[in-house]
Amino acid sequence: MDIRDELRPLAVPGSPGRLAYGRFLVDNPAFFARTQRRVVSYWSCCHRSTHRDFRAYPGSTVLDLLRSAASDRAGRPWPDLTPSGTG
Repeated sequence: MDIRDELRPLAVPGSPGRLAYGRFLVDNPAFFARTQRRVVSYWSCCHRSTHRDFRAYPGSTVLDLLRSAASDRAGRPWPDLTPSGTG
């Protein structure tokens, strides 16, 4: 089972999961910042050769879903600490 498939309900505005994740991330910004840095580090060390563009890496998709949930909860864009393009 792919984590992206399990987190797809996060893409649904107002869903219970999206609200819960958004609340958790807004209440724990340092945790999410660390999580973003760890995903980027893992991509850079282990998957950069197969996913040259970070945005094509599955972990990027998950972070985008989580960041969107946090943005909804905070009422403003949530900081994106990931590479914007090809690494």
